[in-house]
Amino acid sequence: MSKDLSPWKTTHRTDNFVFRLVDPHNLDIVKGELTNVVLEDFSITEDYTSDNLVTGNLTAIDDGSWIDGCWIRIIHSVPEFSYSEELATLVPSSYAHKYINNSNTTKYSLQSVLWSMADDLLPYHFTIGSGQTVKNAFIRICDMASQGYSISSSARDARYNETVVYEMSDSLLDILYDLASAANDIIDLDGHGRIVLKPYNVISSREPDWVIDADSSDSVVLDKGISWDEDHSDVYNREIVVYKNKDTEIVGYSDADSSSRFSDAKVGYTRAQIHQENDLDPATYAHAAQMAQQYLALQLDHHIERSITCMYFPVRQGEIVQLTLNGKTTKCLAINVERNFSDMTVGLTLREA
Repeated sequence: MSKDLSPWKTTHRTDNFVFRLVDPHNLDIVKGELTNVVLEDFSITEDYTSDNLVTGNLTAIDDGSWIDGCWIRIIHSVPEFSYSEELATLVPSSYAHKYINNSNTTKYSLQSVLWSMADDLLPYHFTIGSGQTVKNAFIRICDMASQGYSISSSARDARYNETVVYEMSDSLLDILYDLASAANDIIDLDGHGRIVLKPYNVISSREPDWVIDADSSDSVVLDKGISWDEDHSDVYNREIVVYKNKDTEIVGYSDADSSSRFSDAKVGYTRAQIHQENDLDPATYAHAAQMAQQYLALQLDHHIERSITCMYFPVRQGEIVQLTLNGKTTKCLAINVERNFSDMTVGLTLREA
């Protein structure tokens, strides 16, 4: 069931923001609160296609409330309809200081914890032994990075049939994304600052989180135009699955159906992508072909992207938005979310199924 959009269609509400300063070693410990934040220079951007996922900027008038070494947790609440949500917990990566109008200000550039893990490099080899699972290795990597984590109850798992060894200087973030891919999961973040392992599901199989009717007289879509692009440069119309275990090699593949606009019959060429699988149970050609079909469905699940600006509502990257435009309804993935708190708008890039 989609979330209720109606409360966000009115500007007659009170938007409150709290900027808590939290202990990076224990995200449940609040050390203080950053005050005198300038809302005119405060934004959060979420990008589904970026390894970092979330970034932000905020400016505060220096009043002694800042505590060195803290992360910033941003909480938005609206008392009129009892809404309260942790939007993000972010790491300050740089500080720009300015003296203006007899006041000192600091602009904080904010990153997710994943930003730091990109440069958290292995000081030794990291081994995932035969028989170990993705979830177990995910926990080990998060513990190694001293980061909080959460595993969705619906997250998939996979067991390694062969030992995998990561070399010294490999990035912990790269390993996390490898693990998620091996189980057909994705990496996400929650507002508390924890790294989340959860399942990937194709757009067409998911129910919408939000329903937007751009044609409606009371639509949340603002009159700034809607634009869209189609990018076929990253589309593969053949998926190949390869499984090797000792002397056994199993290969399965799947081609786009001739009715697909990406099929060889329509575009006149074939582009293939290979997936090396560590786990294939049952280890049959039919199962390999089935997995190839799943990868192909993922490939053909999107590619038209629409950009729209809306009245603010708490949509997140990775959520499904059902959009009605010019009488046509489509299901879309929110791949970019720009929260602008100066004017309480949200810019969306929606990837159409």
